[in-house]
Amino acid sequence: MAAISYHKDRFILATLDIAPGHLRLENFYTGEINRGPMHENPVSYLTVDYSGSCGASASEQGTIIRVFDCSTLQVLHELRRGSSPAQISCLAFSPERNFILAASDHSTIHIWNLQTHPSSLSQIATSYLPKYFSYTRSVMKLSLPPEISWTSPYTVDQGPVAAFTSESEFYVAHLDGNLYKCRITENESEVKIEDTKQFLEFEGETVVDGERQWATFE
Repeated sequence: MAAISYHKDRFILATLDIAPGHLRLENFYTGEINRGPMHENPVSYLTVDYSGSCGASASEQGTIIRVFDCSTLQVLHELRRGSSPAQISCLAFSPERNFILAASDHSTIHIWNLQTHPSSLSQIATSYLPKYFSYTRSVMKLSLPPEISWTSPYTVDQGPVAAFTSESEFYVAHLDGNLYKCRITENESEVKIEDTKQFLEFEGETVVDGERQWATFE
């Protein structure tokens, strides 16, 4: 597992380190290497933004997303996706890093506004509460139709993947066979599906092999 930045002036390679839950980041232009712990459990997904300034990771639990500074590995945001375990299938920053989204095998997309800071009152309140209450929860959530469980005998269950094309627009490719064009509303309170295009045409035939089954497609 690895992620790279693609800015012309900053080439960051982020990979897993030897210890579970630890990351290793190398700046190939300066030779600087940063490594350290990020999660208690093994990391299952890792990404960096285009400039190599910020990164984000999720563990196998899939409940907490940590956004960190690529230069120091300092955690900038701790984001809660939910309380039940999930496999994170995608993490993506918007171009200006105002938003980050997380997709999972629950067929959901969670979106956080990284520019929103908790009030001083809420900071005081959460300082006296268990750690569970101090995580930032998503401000928007998009639920998609259930994905096809298996698309071939060689794949595993996995959720949608997504990418921002602007600060308010992103696309989601889902294993229900559709590509969704989505937009964050002007008041940044919800996300709406603007268009749907089918890119896989399922034949409707189910193939069973032992305990596994999958749908065939053209």
